[in-house]
Amino acid sequence: MSKFCLGILLVVNFVFSQNKAPVTFSKIKFEYEQKSNYYVDQDGVYADTLLLAFDYPNLKYTLKTNPVDAKTQVGFVSFITLSKEDKKKLVGTLYHNTQKIIGIHDVKKNTTKLKITRSDIGLKEIFKKYLNENYYSFKYSVSINYNEKSIKIDYPSVKYVQNFDSQLRSILFDNDKKTGIYKFTIDNTTYNNLVLLNENCINKITPGDVFSNNEFGIEKIISLHYTTTLKFYNYE
Repeated sequence: MSKFCLGILLVVNFVFSQNKAPVTFSKIKFEYEQKSNYYVDQDGVYADTLLLAFDYPNLKYTLKTNPVDAKTQVGFVSFITLSKEDKKKLVGTLYHNTQKIIGIHDVKKNTTKLKITRSDIGLKEIFKKYLNENYYSFKYSVSINYNEKSIKIDYPSVKYVQNFDSQLRSILFDNDKKTGIYKFTIDNTTYNNLVLLNENCINKITPGDVFSNNEFGIEKIISLHYTTTLKFYNYE
C-alpha cells in the first residue's frame, strides 16, 4: 500500500495561568479533555477540508463559516449526502475521539495512572437527534511505569502490556522547545501531530503519549482527528 503523510499547520496561542512546580511534591493530579475535530449540528458535519478529504474522499463538500470560529471557513457536508456507512464511520470517529482523561503521577513510584471516560452528554444528544444512534458510556485505564518501562492498558474485557520503547516518540521542536511536531504511523498512514508543552508542568503530565525528549508536560496535542487539551493540574 502507498504511504500518505498528513500534516497540520496550526497557529496556537494558549496561555495557562497555573503555578510552576513547587520545590517538593509527592503527586501531581491533572485532567485533559479530548474532543473530535468534527462539529455536528442539525444541518450536517463541519470539519477541516483535510480531514473530510481523508475520511470521505468520495464526498463533495462546500465551504462554510466555521460554527466554532466565525473568522475561518471549514468544509461542510449535509446529512442528506451521507450514506449509512458514512454515518456509521462518523459515529465511530466522534465516539472514540471524545473523552475525558484524569491522571495522577506518583513521584516516589515514578508511575502515572490515567482513567479515560467516554460519557459526554452533548455527544449523546448529537447521536440521538442527528445520527439516530445509541450512546454508551465507557471507561478504561492506563498505567505508565517509567521504572519498569511498561504501559499497561486495562479495558473492561481485556488487559495487555505495551513495550515502553515501542510507544516512545520524539518531538521535532521549534526554537523554543515548547512547540513542535511528532510523527506516528498507523496502517501505512503517517500522521504529523502538533504538540505544545507547558514549562510549568513536569514532563510526566501527559494524556498518555510518551516522548523521549520533552522537558515539560503536555499542554495540547492537535491531531488530524482530535484535539487534546490540558484543563487542570495541581501539585501535592
